[in-house]
Amino acid sequence: MDTTSPAGRLLFTMLGAITEFERDLINERVREGIEAAKKKGIHFGRKAILNTKEKSIIYKQYEKGKSVTFLSKIFHVARNTIYRAIKDIAKKE
Repeated sequence: MDTTSPAGRLLFTMLGAITEFERDLINERVREGIEAAKKKGIHFGRKAILNTKEKSIIYKQYEKGKSVTFLSKIFHVARNTIYRAIKDIAKKE
């Protein structure tokens, strides 16, 4: 394709516009699909490392004086995960 001639530039511009239009259509379909999946209750993202019961146990043990490091070793998770679990349960109470 010769983009130095007027006809070549026109063709190049038209092809660019068509591909942009096609990309917009694809994005729209993807958004609609995600929206429909969310309405059906499909979960997106990574699965939770700790369930609600485990978080409650962690919170109770933390209140009893167990250290975050100890709890992280018991549950085989990072200390940040323990802190986040404690924070989540504290918000609910």
